Amino acid sequence: MPLSPNGAILRRAWERVVARHSALRTRFRWKGLDEAQQEVEQVSPIPFRELNWGGLPRAEQSLALARFLEDDRLQELPFRQVPLLRITLVSAGEDAAWLVCSVHSIVADRPSLGRVLQEVMAEYAGEGHQQPNDAARAPFRDFVERLHDKPSAPSEEFWRQQMRDVGPATQLPRSQDGVSSGSPAVGDVQSRLSRDAT
Repeated sequence: MPLSPNGAILRRAWERVVARHSALRTRFRWKGLDEAQQEVEQVSPIPFRELNWGGLPRAEQSLALARFLEDDRLQELPFRQVPLLRITLVSAGEDAAWLVCSVHSIVADRPSLGRVLQEVMAEYAGEGHQQPNDAARAPFRDFVERLHDKPSAPSEEFWRQQMRDVGPATQLPRSQDGVSSGSPAVGDVQSRLSRDAT
């Protein structure tokens, strides 16, 4: 991605990738239902925001980014929202930009998100038409239907056999109020690219 990315092109790249993956257009409902339901929308607008911090000194940009990331972590991604993600492009002058992608783990785990980001960058670079196996990729709903129709007893027996020698679960340390004292399940990944690499 160039150091001064075009927000409109990046938004369209995200829209094409979200259109390609039904899991990214999914919402979940369970209130008042006998069984939870997963609903896939045909079209879904992307929550895409652009911020321009180019006028701020570098030290203030770093502080603003830290505050923004903390605030973003605290924002909920409600299950009724489609898509269960939000994107923010922060421009920090001509030689720096941050792309902040907040995605609910129910629709994309880390390896999946890595693949999604690769596809977005390929779309942005104009290579999206070269995505391999798009036509051959089975829809996610096919997997869910197979899983739903599959009897659970054989799988349960298999995993019982696999886990028979495993000891009891490790108890996590708890504070006095009963809340886990472990670190939060969020993190940052940052990388710097030279001008030549972009």
